[in-house]
Amino acid sequence: MKRGNHNMTKVLVLGATGTIAQHAVKFMHANGTDVIQFVRTPSKLRQSLNVIQGDAADVVALKEAMTGVDVVYANLGPTNMPVFAQAVMDAMHATGVTRLIWTATAGVHDELPVSHQANAAKMLGTTDDPTSYMGDQAAAVKLIMASDLDYTIIRPNWLTNDDQVQAVIIAQFGTELPDGAISRKTVGHFVSDLVNNLTQHQRGSISLSGK
Repeated sequence: MKRGNHNMTKVLVLGATGTIAQHAVKFMHANGTDVIQFVRTPSKLRQSLNVIQGDAADVVALKEAMTGVDVVYANLGPTNMPVFAQAVMDAMHATGVTRLIWTATAGVHDELPVSHQANAAKMLGTTDDPTSYMGDQAAAVKLIMASDLDYTIIRPNWLTNDDQVQAVIIAQFGTELPDGAISRKTVGHFVSDLVNNLTQHQRGSISLSGK
């Protein structure tokens, strides 16, 4: 891993046009991180530095983009997640990149409080229905957690567009989701901090809630 003052961490951001990813990229640039943005539609980017146009289901394009990077940060979706997960894992194995930060959604481990479960199932579907949003997300997370990669799954609570970086409540895999909506800006900030401390939360699935 190349880190420290003289060797910048190099990050490949998949799905870089997403709001969370754009916040993360801004914070990473401010931290001096070397960022490559991999997107289908470059014209949607706020900051068009180091852009590769491509589809995250295309293993060949991913392998090319991943060469020489230290960490892959995936902010993909909203659907087709198992296909993306498999393509990303295949490209990482082919290029020898081991560190993955994967954004999923709260609820993929059936960790929502009982009081929220019925409403969430109505809106997002259930983890055992692969044709639903929640089931699609959950299937991708299962694939990644069964892999040998040094992954961190990030599961944000209900998201807001508040323009603030909140204090964060982190809950581990197997723990009920705490209350507390979280801003997309806060999640982006958390990702940039994690990129600076890549040994944290390795092979972990964590939920993020706002205080």
